Amino acid sequence: MRRIKQSNRRKKVFLFATLSLLMFMPFSLEGGGAGIFWSNHLGPGVAQAGTDGPAFTAAGLRISTDRIERSPEISSRRQPASAALGSDRSLAAEEGASSYEYEVTAIEPLEGSTGSKCFGINNAGEVVGRSFTSNAATGADENRRAFIWSRSQGIKALPTLSGESGAWGINDSGFASGYAYTAEVKQHAVRWDSRAMTIVDIGTLKNTTTNVSGDTSSAYNINNAGKVVGQSDIPNDDGSFVPFHAFLYDDQAGIQDLGTLTTASPYYQNGYSIVYDINSNDGAVGIADDSSWAFRPIRYSKSSGMQALQTDLAYPPGGAIEWYAVVINNSGLIGGHVIAATNQSLPYYWQNETAAPVRITMPAGFPYGEIYGINASGQMVGIMWDSAGSDAVEHAFLYDTEHGVRDLNDLIDPQSGWTLFFAHDINDARQIVGAGELNGQKRGFVLSPRQVGQNVLFFPVKNPRTGKTAVIYLE
Repeated sequence: MRRIKQSNRRKKVFLFATLSLLMFMPFSLEGGGAGIFWSNHLGPGVAQAGTDGPAFTAAGLRISTDRIERSPEISSRRQPASAALGSDRSLAAEEGASSYEYEVTAIEPLEGSTGSKCFGINNAGEVVGRSFTSNAATGADENRRAFIWSRSQGIKALPTLSGESGAWGINDSGFASGYAYTAEVKQHAVRWDSRAMTIVDIGTLKNTTTNVSGDTSSAYNINNAGKVVGQSDIPNDDGSFVPFHAFLYDDQAGIQDLGTLTTASPYYQNGYSIVYDINSNDGAVGIADDSSWAFRPIRYSKSSGMQALQTDLAYPPGGAIEWYAVVINNSGLIGGHVIAATNQSLPYYWQNETAAPVRITMPAGFPYGEIYGINASGQMVGIMWDSAGSDAVEHAFLYDTEHGVRDLNDLIDPQSGWTLFFAHDINDARQIVGAGELNGQKRGFVLSPRQVGQNVLFFPVKNPRTGKTAVIYLE
Protein backbone atom coordinates (compact mmCIF):
# COMPACT_ATOMS: atom_id res chain seq x y z
CA MET A 1 0.00 0.00 0.00
CA ARG A 2 1.47 3.34 -1.01
CA ARG A 3 1.90 5.92 1.71
CA ILE A 4 1.36 9.60 1.05
CA LYS A 5 4.55 11.64 1.31
CA GLN A 6 4.81 14.07 4.19
CA SER A 7 4.63 17.72 3.24
CA ASN A 8 7.30 20.12 4.43
CA ARG A 9 4.67 21.83 6.56
CA ARG A 10 3.82 18.56 8.26
CA LYS A 11 7.49 17.88 9.02
CA LYS A 12 7.89 21.27 10.66
CA VAL A 13 4.75 20.88 12.71
CA PHE A 14 5.72 17.35 13.70
CA LEU A 15 9.02 18.63 15.08
CA PHE A 16 7.33 21.47 16.93
CA ALA A 17 4.65 19.23 18.40
CA THR A 18 7.10 16.49 19.37
CA LEU A 19 9.37 18.86 21.27
CA SER A 20 6.40 20.40 23.06
CA LEU A 21 4.80 17.14 24.06
CA LEU A 22 8.01 15.53 25.29
CA MET A 23 8.01 18.07 28.08
CA PHE A 24 4.55 16.98 29.28
CA MET A 25 3.74 13.35 28.58
CA PRO A 26 4.72 10.16 26.83
CA PHE A 27 2.84 9.62 23.62
CA SER A 28 2.52 7.61 20.45
CA LEU A 29 1.66 9.04 17.05
CA GLU A 30 -1.44 7.72 15.37
CA GLY A 31 -1.40 9.43 12.03
CA GLY A 32 0.16 12.00 9.79
CA GLY A 33 -0.57 15.35 8.29
CA ALA A 34 -3.89 16.34 6.83
CA GLY A 35 -4.79 14.38 3.76
CA ILE A 36 -7.64 13.81 1.38
CA PHE A 37 -8.20 10.86 -0.85
CA TRP A 38 -10.38 10.28 -4.74
CA SER A 39 -12.90 13.15 -10.30
CA ASN A 40 -15.44 13.32 -11.32
CA HIS A 41 -17.85 10.84 -12.25
CA LEU A 42 -21.40 10.10 -12.31
CA GLY A 43 -22.89 6.77 -13.19
CA PRO A 44 -25.38 5.76 -15.79
CA GLY A 45 -28.33 5.17 -13.48
CA VAL A 46 -30.76 2.53 -14.75
CA ALA A 47 -30.93 1.34 -18.32
CA GLN A 48 -33.14 -1.66 -18.96
CA ALA A 49 -32.75 -3.70 -22.12
CA GLY A 50 -35.75 -4.08 -24.41
CA THR A 51 -38.02 -7.08 -24.17
CA ASP A 52 -36.34 -8.72 -27.16
CA GLY A 53 -32.85 -8.29 -25.73
CA PRO A 54 -30.95 -9.58 -22.72
CA ALA A 55 -32.56 -8.80 -19.39
CA PHE A 56 -29.87 -6.40 -18.22
CA THR A 57 -29.82 -3.48 -15.81
CA ALA A 58 -26.90 -1.09 -15.44
CA ALA A 59 -27.28 0.14 -11.90
CA GLY A 60 -24.82 3.02 -12.01
CA LEU A 61 -23.41 5.10 -9.19
CA ARG A 62 -25.33 6.36 -6.19
CA ILE A 63 -25.13 9.89 -7.57
CA SER A 64 -26.69 9.20 -10.93
CA THR A 65 -26.72 11.07 -14.19
CA ASP A 66 -29.63 13.22 -15.20
CA ARG A 67 -30.54 10.93 -18.05
CA ILE A 68 -31.15 7.70 -16.17
CA GLU A 69 -31.41 7.26 -12.44
CA ARG A 70 -31.11 4.33 -10.10
CA SER A 71 -32.05 6.30 -7.02
CA PRO A 72 -32.86 9.95 -6.24
CA GLU A 73 -29.77 12.13 -6.51
CA ILE A 74 -29.08 13.83 -3.22
CA SER A 75 -32.40 13.91 -1.45
CA SER A 76 -33.67 16.13 1.36
CA ARG A 77 -33.83 13.25 3.84
CA ARG A 78 -30.71 14.33 5.68
CA GLN A 79 -29.87 14.39 9.34
CA PRO A 80 -27.65 17.13 10.76
CA ALA A 81 -23.96 16.32 10.70
CA SER A 82 -23.94 16.74 14.46
CA ALA A 83 -25.92 13.51 14.73
CA ALA A 84 -22.79 11.55 13.77
CA LEU A 85 -19.84 13.51 15.17
CA GLY A 86 -16.47 11.84 14.72
CA SER A 87 -13.88 11.31 17.39
CA ASP A 88 -11.62 14.12 16.14
CA ARG A 89 -14.33 16.72 16.69
CA SER A 90 -15.42 15.49 20.11
CA LEU A 91 -11.82 15.14 21.31
CA ALA A 92 -10.99 18.61 20.08
CA ALA A 93 -13.93 20.00 22.02
CA GLU A 94 -12.74 18.03 25.05
CA GLU A 95 -9.32 19.66 24.79
CA GLY A 96 -10.78 23.12 24.06
CA ALA A 97 -9.08 23.20 20.66
CA SER A 98 -10.28 24.54 17.33
CA SER A 99 -9.49 21.41 15.33
CA TYR A 100 -11.17 21.78 12.00
CA GLU A 101 -8.97 21.48 8.92
CA TYR A 102 -11.04 23.02 6.15
CA GLU A 103 -12.76 26.31 5.45
CA VAL A 104 -16.06 26.01 3.56
CA THR A 105 -17.09 28.37 0.77
CA ALA A 106 -20.73 28.23 -0.33
CA ILE A 107 -21.35 28.50 -4.07
CA GLU A 108 -24.46 30.63 -4.39
CA PRO A 109 -26.68 29.63 -7.35
CA LEU A 110 -27.23 31.58 -10.53
CA GLU A 111 -29.90 34.25 -10.45
CA GLY A 112 -33.36 32.66 -10.59
CA SER A 113 -32.12 29.33 -9.17
CA THR A 114 -32.59 28.03 -5.63
CA GLY A 115 -29.73 25.54 -5.33
CA SER A 116 -26.31 24.51 -6.61
CA LYS A 117 -24.05 21.44 -6.80
CA CYS A 118 -20.34 21.33 -7.56
CA PHE A 119 -18.79 18.43 -9.47
CA GLY A 120 -15.34 19.39 -10.77
CA ILE A 121 -12.36 21.53 -9.75
CA ASN A 122 -9.06 22.14 -11.55
CA ASN A 123 -5.67 23.05 -10.15
CA ALA A 124 -6.41 26.76 -10.57
CA GLY A 125 -9.37 26.39 -8.20
CA GLU A 126 -11.97 26.89 -10.93
CA VAL A 127 -15.17 24.97 -10.19
CA VAL A 128 -17.93 23.62 -12.42
CA GLY A 129 -21.33 22.20 -11.60
CA ARG A 130 -24.94 23.08 -12.04
CA SER A 131 -27.45 25.55 -10.67
CA PHE A 132 -31.12 24.53 -10.39
CA THR A 133 -34.52 24.99 -8.84
CA SER A 134 -35.99 22.24 -6.65
CA ASN A 135 -39.35 20.66 -7.36
CA ALA A 136 -41.38 21.33 -4.22
CA ALA A 137 -43.19 17.99 -4.44
CA THR A 138 -40.37 15.61 -5.40
CA GLY A 139 -37.21 17.49 -4.46
CA ALA A 140 -35.81 16.81 -7.94
CA ASP A 141 -33.50 19.30 -9.67
CA GLU A 142 -35.22 21.25 -12.43
CA ASN A 143 -34.22 24.09 -14.76
CA ARG A 144 -30.61 22.95 -14.54
CA ARG A 145 -27.85 25.20 -15.86
CA ALA A 146 -24.12 24.52 -16.05
CA PHE A 147 -21.85 27.06 -14.38
CA ILE A 148 -18.22 27.90 -13.76
CA TRP A 149 -17.07 29.59 -10.56
CA SER A 150 -13.82 31.15 -9.40
CA ARG A 151 -12.92 33.32 -6.42
CA SER A 152 -11.97 36.21 -8.67
CA GLN A 153 -14.91 36.05 -11.09
CA GLY A 154 -17.69 34.51 -9.04
CA ILE A 155 -20.33 32.32 -10.71
CA LYS A 156 -21.10 32.48 -14.44
CA ALA A 157 -23.53 30.46 -16.55
CA LEU A 158 -21.87 28.38 -19.28
CA PRO A 159 -23.44 28.49 -22.76
CA THR A 160 -26.00 25.83 -23.65
CA LEU A 161 -27.20 24.26 -26.90
CA SER A 162 -30.89 24.96 -26.43
CA GLY A 163 -32.11 23.69 -23.07
CA GLU A 164 -30.89 22.51 -19.68
CA SER A 165 -27.24 21.70 -19.02
CA GLY A 166 -24.78 20.48 -16.39
CA ALA A 167 -20.97 20.34 -16.09
CA TRP A 168 -19.02 17.43 -14.59
CA GLY A 169 -15.31 18.13 -15.13
CA ILE A 170 -12.82 20.91 -15.91
CA ASN A 171 -9.17 20.78 -16.94
CA ASP A 172 -6.36 23.16 -16.05
CA SER A 173 -6.89 25.22 -19.23
CA GLY A 174 -10.51 25.92 -18.37
CA PHE A 175 -12.09 23.47 -20.81
CA ALA A 176 -15.07 21.73 -19.23
CA SER A 177 -17.16 18.64 -20.00
CA GLY A 178 -20.78 17.79 -19.41
CA TYR A 179 -24.12 17.76 -21.20
CA ALA A 180 -26.66 20.13 -22.72
CA TYR A 181 -30.05 19.63 -24.31
CA THR A 182 -30.67 20.26 -28.00
CA ALA A 183 -33.66 21.95 -29.61
CA GLU A 184 -35.08 18.43 -30.07
CA VAL A 185 -34.85 17.94 -26.28
CA LYS A 186 -32.07 15.37 -26.61
CA GLN A 187 -29.23 15.31 -24.10
CA HIS A 188 -25.84 15.57 -25.82
CA ALA A 189 -22.29 15.44 -24.53
CA VAL A 190 -20.60 18.84 -24.82
CA ARG A 191 -17.26 20.52 -24.24
CA TRP A 192 -16.96 24.14 -23.17
CA ASP A 193 -14.14 26.63 -23.51
CA SER A 194 -14.85 28.67 -20.38
CA ARG A 195 -12.36 31.38 -21.38
CA ALA A 196 -14.01 32.08 -24.73
CA MET A 197 -17.46 31.05 -23.44
CA THR A 198 -18.08 28.69 -26.38
CA ILE A 199 -19.68 25.24 -26.53
CA VAL A 200 -19.04 22.23 -28.81
CA ASP A 201 -21.76 19.62 -29.39
CA ILE A 202 -19.89 16.29 -29.26
CA GLY A 203 -22.93 14.49 -30.60
CA THR A 204 -23.64 10.77 -30.30
CA LEU A 205 -22.23 7.48 -31.57
CA LYS A 206 -23.39 6.12 -34.91
CA ASN A 207 -24.20 2.58 -36.00
CA THR A 208 -21.58 2.02 -38.69
CA THR A 209 -23.83 -0.38 -40.64
CA THR A 210 -27.04 1.66 -40.76
CA ASN A 211 -25.53 5.13 -40.25
CA VAL A 212 -28.18 5.78 -37.57
CA SER A 213 -27.04 7.77 -34.53
CA GLY A 214 -28.11 7.37 -30.94
CA ASP A 215 -30.34 9.93 -29.29
CA THR A 216 -28.44 10.85 -26.14
CA SER A 217 -24.94 11.10 -24.69
CA SER A 218 -23.09 12.64 -21.74
CA ALA A 219 -19.46 13.66 -21.21
CA TYR A 220 -18.04 12.94 -17.77
CA ASN A 221 -14.45 14.11 -17.66
CA ILE A 222 -11.75 15.85 -19.64
CA ASN A 223 -7.94 15.71 -19.47
CA ASN A 224 -5.43 18.51 -19.96
CA ALA A 225 -5.11 17.68 -23.66
CA GLY A 226 -8.82 18.41 -24.09
CA LYS A 227 -9.80 14.77 -24.64
CA VAL A 228 -13.27 13.94 -23.36
CA VAL A 229 -14.78 10.64 -22.19
CA GLY A 230 -18.34 9.57 -21.50
CA GLN A 231 -21.19 7.44 -22.79
CA SER A 232 -23.50 7.52 -25.79
CA ASP A 233 -26.50 5.58 -27.04
CA ILE A 234 -25.76 3.39 -30.07
CA PRO A 235 -28.66 1.53 -31.73
CA ASN A 236 -28.39 -2.00 -33.11
CA ASP A 237 -28.98 -2.69 -36.79
CA ASP A 238 -32.78 -2.99 -36.73
CA GLY A 239 -33.28 -0.37 -34.02
CA SER A 240 -34.86 -2.82 -31.57
CA PHE A 241 -32.11 -2.48 -28.93
CA VAL A 242 -30.18 0.64 -27.90
CA PRO A 243 -27.38 0.15 -25.36
CA PHE A 244 -24.86 2.83 -24.44
CA HIS A 245 -21.14 2.61 -25.22
CA ALA A 246 -18.10 4.37 -23.84
CA PHE A 247 -16.67 7.06 -26.10
CA LEU A 248 -13.48 9.07 -26.45
CA TYR A 249 -13.60 12.45 -28.16
CA ASP A 250 -10.84 14.68 -29.48
CA ASP A 251 -10.79 17.45 -32.08
CA GLN A 252 -8.96 15.38 -34.68
CA ALA A 253 -10.85 12.09 -34.61
CA GLY A 254 -14.20 13.28 -33.25
CA ILE A 255 -16.32 10.90 -31.19
CA GLN A 256 -14.97 7.31 -31.13
CA ASP A 257 -16.74 4.14 -29.97
CA LEU A 258 -14.60 2.25 -27.43
CA GLY A 259 -16.78 -0.87 -27.59
CA THR A 260 -17.09 -3.41 -24.76
CA LEU A 261 -15.16 -6.42 -23.46
CA THR A 262 -16.83 -8.83 -25.88
CA THR A 263 -17.65 -9.30 -29.57
CA ALA A 264 -19.93 -12.28 -28.95
CA SER A 265 -23.26 -10.42 -29.19
CA PRO A 266 -23.15 -8.24 -32.32
CA TYR A 267 -26.96 -8.16 -32.63
CA TYR A 268 -27.05 -6.39 -29.25
CA GLN A 269 -24.03 -4.18 -30.00
CA ASN A 270 -22.07 -6.41 -27.60
CA GLY A 271 -23.69 -4.86 -24.55
CA TYR A 272 -22.96 -1.75 -22.52
CA SER A 273 -19.92 0.30 -21.48
CA ILE A 274 -19.03 3.69 -19.98
CA VAL A 275 -15.79 5.58 -19.40
CA TYR A 276 -15.85 7.99 -16.45
CA ASP A 277 -12.34 9.43 -16.27
CA ILE A 278 -9.21 10.00 -18.33
CA ASN A 279 -5.76 11.04 -17.11
CA SER A 280 -3.07 13.11 -18.80
CA ASN A 281 -1.49 9.93 -20.21
CA ASP A 282 -4.79 9.11 -21.99
CA GLY A 283 -5.43 6.22 -19.63
CA ALA A 284 -9.18 5.91 -19.07
CA VAL A 285 -11.33 3.89 -16.67
CA GLY A 286 -14.94 2.79 -16.54
CA ILE A 287 -17.17 -0.26 -16.86
CA ALA A 288 -18.05 -2.71 -19.62
CA ASP A 289 -19.95 -5.92 -20.28
CA ASP A 290 -18.08 -9.14 -20.83
CA SER A 291 -19.35 -12.12 -22.83
CA SER A 292 -21.65 -13.16 -19.96
CA TRP A 293 -23.16 -9.66 -19.70
CA ALA A 294 -21.45 -9.05 -16.37
CA PHE A 295 -20.35 -5.49 -15.64
CA ARG A 296 -16.59 -5.40 -15.03
CA PRO A 297 -14.22 -2.55 -14.16
CA ILE A 298 -12.01 -1.61 -17.11
CA ARG A 299 -8.99 0.42 -18.07
CA TYR A 300 -8.63 1.69 -21.62
CA SER A 301 -5.60 2.97 -23.51
CA LYS A 302 -4.97 3.45 -27.22
CA SER A 303 -2.08 0.99 -27.16
CA SER A 304 -3.77 -1.79 -25.17
CA GLY A 305 -7.41 -1.20 -25.90
CA MET A 306 -10.02 -2.12 -23.27
CA GLN A 307 -8.84 -4.46 -20.53
CA ALA A 308 -10.73 -5.83 -17.52
CA LEU A 309 -9.31 -5.08 -14.08
CA GLN A 310 -9.08 -7.73 -11.41
CA THR A 311 -12.00 -8.14 -9.01
CA ASP A 312 -12.32 -9.45 -5.46
CA LEU A 313 -13.17 -13.16 -5.43
CA ALA A 314 -15.63 -12.44 -2.62
CA TYR A 315 -17.79 -10.53 -5.11
CA PRO A 316 -17.71 -12.27 -8.51
CA PRO A 317 -19.14 -10.08 -11.30
CA GLY A 318 -22.56 -11.05 -12.60
CA GLY A 319 -26.19 -10.86 -11.62
CA ALA A 320 -26.73 -8.08 -9.08
CA ILE A 321 -22.97 -7.69 -8.47
CA GLU A 322 -21.45 -4.92 -10.60
CA TRP A 323 -17.92 -3.53 -10.52
CA TYR A 324 -16.97 0.06 -11.34
CA ALA A 325 -13.64 1.79 -12.01
CA VAL A 326 -14.44 5.48 -11.72
CA VAL A 327 -11.30 7.60 -11.34
CA ILE A 328 -7.63 7.43 -12.34
CA ASN A 329 -4.74 9.79 -11.63
CA ASN A 330 -1.59 10.36 -13.68
CA SER A 331 0.30 7.71 -11.70
CA GLY A 332 -2.25 5.10 -12.74
CA LEU A 333 -3.91 4.74 -9.30
CA ILE A 334 -7.57 3.78 -9.84
CA GLY A 335 -10.56 4.21 -7.52
CA GLY A 336 -13.93 2.51 -7.78
CA HIS A 337 -16.41 0.25 -6.05
CA VAL A 338 -18.50 -2.88 -6.25
CA ILE A 339 -22.27 -2.90 -5.88
CA ALA A 340 -22.51 -6.00 -3.70
CA ALA A 341 -26.29 -5.76 -3.24
CA THR A 342 -29.01 -3.15 -3.53
CA ASN A 343 -27.79 0.12 -1.97
CA GLN A 344 -24.64 -1.63 -0.72
CA SER A 345 -21.60 -0.22 -2.52
CA LEU A 346 -18.13 -1.04 -1.20
CA PRO A 347 -15.19 1.18 -2.27
CA TYR A 348 -11.93 -0.28 -3.62
CA TYR A 349 -8.78 0.95 -5.28
CA TRP A 350 -6.25 -0.59 -7.68
CA GLN A 351 -2.60 0.46 -7.43
CA ASN A 352 -2.35 0.08 -11.21
CA GLU A 353 -4.06 -1.76 -14.08
CA THR A 354 -2.49 -5.13 -13.20
CA ALA A 355 -2.93 -4.99 -9.42
CA ALA A 356 -5.52 -6.77 -7.33
CA PRO A 357 -8.22 -4.51 -5.86
CA VAL A 358 -7.77 -3.31 -2.27
CA ARG A 359 -10.94 -2.90 -0.24
CA ILE A 360 -11.18 0.36 1.70
CA THR A 361 -12.20 -0.05 5.32
CA MET A 362 -15.28 2.05 6.04
CA PRO A 363 -16.31 3.50 9.42
CA ALA A 364 -18.65 1.29 11.44
CA GLY A 365 -21.39 3.91 11.25
CA PHE A 366 -21.06 4.35 7.48
CA PRO A 367 -20.36 0.91 5.97
CA TYR A 368 -21.16 1.78 2.34
CA GLY A 369 -19.52 4.24 -0.02
CA GLU A 370 -18.38 5.23 -3.49
CA ILE A 371 -15.34 7.17 -4.70
CA TYR A 372 -15.83 10.12 -7.07
CA GLY A 373 -12.58 12.12 -7.13
CA ILE A 374 -8.79 11.61 -7.00
CA ASN A 375 -5.73 13.86 -7.08
CA ALA A 376 -2.06 13.44 -7.95
CA SER A 377 -1.15 12.39 -4.39
CA GLY A 378 -3.68 9.56 -4.42
CA GLN A 379 -6.13 11.29 -2.10
CA MET A 380 -9.76 10.34 -2.82
CA VAL A 381 -13.18 11.77 -2.01
CA GLY A 382 -16.72 10.47 -2.31
CA ILE A 383 -19.97 9.62 -0.55
CA MET A 384 -20.74 7.19 2.27
CA TRP A 385 -24.04 6.13 3.80
CA ASP A 386 -25.14 4.39 6.97
CA SER A 387 -27.59 1.69 5.82
CA ALA A 388 -29.11 -0.04 2.81
CA GLY A 389 -32.49 1.51 3.58
CA SER A 390 -34.19 4.24 1.60
CA ASP A 391 -33.77 6.64 4.53
CA ALA A 392 -29.98 6.24 4.75
CA VAL A 393 -27.94 9.20 5.97
CA GLU A 394 -25.28 10.26 3.45
CA HIS A 395 -22.06 12.10 4.27
CA ALA A 396 -19.07 13.28 2.25
CA PHE A 397 -15.76 11.58 3.01
CA LEU A 398 -12.08 11.81 2.21
CA TYR A 399 -9.64 8.91 2.15
CA ASP A 400 -5.91 8.42 2.12
CA THR A 401 -3.73 5.50 3.11
CA GLU A 402 -2.39 7.27 6.20
CA HIS A 403 -5.69 8.30 7.78
CA GLY A 404 -8.21 5.96 6.22
CA VAL A 405 -11.76 7.24 5.68
CA ARG A 406 -12.69 10.48 7.42
CA ASP A 407 -16.07 12.22 7.49
CA LEU A 408 -15.62 15.68 6.01
CA ASN A 409 -18.31 16.97 8.36
CA ASP A 410 -15.86 16.29 11.19
CA LEU A 411 -13.17 18.42 9.53
CA ILE A 412 -15.09 21.69 9.24
CA ASP A 413 -16.27 24.21 11.82
CA PRO A 414 -19.12 22.47 13.69
CA GLN A 415 -20.85 25.84 14.04
CA SER A 416 -20.81 26.52 10.29
CA GLY A 417 -24.40 25.39 9.63
CA TRP A 418 -23.23 22.93 6.96
CA THR A 419 -24.03 19.28 6.36
CA LEU A 420 -21.81 17.93 3.57
CA PHE A 421 -23.59 15.13 1.66
CA PHE A 422 -21.07 14.19 -1.02
CA ALA A 423 -17.62 15.20 -2.25
CA HIS A 424 -17.07 14.86 -5.97
CA ASP A 425 -13.59 16.09 -6.86
CA ILE A 426 -10.28 17.08 -5.31
CA ASN A 427 -7.38 18.98 -6.87
CA ASP A 428 -3.67 18.79 -6.19
CA ALA A 429 -3.91 21.67 -3.69
CA ARG A 430 -6.31 19.47 -1.67
CA GLN A 431 -9.34 21.66 -2.41
CA ILE A 432 -12.55 19.61 -2.47
CA VAL A 433 -15.91 20.27 -4.13
CA GLY A 434 -19.31 18.68 -3.66
CA ALA A 435 -22.76 19.49 -2.33
CA GLY A 436 -24.72 19.64 0.89
CA GLU A 437 -27.00 21.91 2.83
CA LEU A 438 -26.18 25.22 4.47
CA ASN A 439 -28.81 26.04 7.08
CA GLY A 440 -31.30 23.94 5.12
CA GLN A 441 -30.45 25.43 1.69
CA LYS A 442 -29.03 23.18 -1.05
CA ARG A 443 -25.60 24.48 -1.91
CA GLY A 444 -22.45 23.40 -3.66
CA PHE A 445 -19.27 23.87 -1.66
CA VAL A 446 -15.53 24.35 -1.98
CA LEU A 447 -13.38 23.14 0.91
CA SER A 448 -9.95 24.75 1.25
CA PRO A 449 -7.27 23.58 3.71
CA ARG A 450 -6.83 26.03 6.55
CA GLN A 451 -3.50 27.81 6.62
CA VAL A 452 -0.91 27.97 9.38
CA GLY A 453 -2.04 30.58 11.89
CA GLN A 454 -5.67 29.43 11.68
CA ASN A 455 -5.56 26.74 14.39
CA VAL A 456 -5.21 24.04 11.78
CA LEU A 457 -5.27 20.42 13.01
CA PHE A 458 -2.30 18.36 11.92
CA PHE A 459 -2.46 14.99 13.68
CA PRO A 460 -3.87 13.22 16.76
CA VAL A 461 -1.61 12.14 19.64
CA LYS A 462 -2.52 9.40 22.14
CA ASN A 463 -1.51 9.41 25.78
CA PRO A 464 -0.76 5.72 26.53
CA ARG A 465 -1.41 6.18 30.26
CA THR A 466 -4.97 7.50 29.89
CA GLY A 467 -5.87 6.22 26.41
CA LYS A 468 -7.15 9.69 25.53
CA THR A 469 -6.23 11.40 22.29
CA ALA A 470 -5.44 15.10 21.93
CA VAL A 471 -5.11 17.08 18.72
CA ILE A 472 -2.04 19.06 17.79
CA TYR A 473 -2.55 22.40 16.07
CA LEU A 474 -0.90 25.78 15.74
CA GLU A 475 -2.25 29.13 16.87
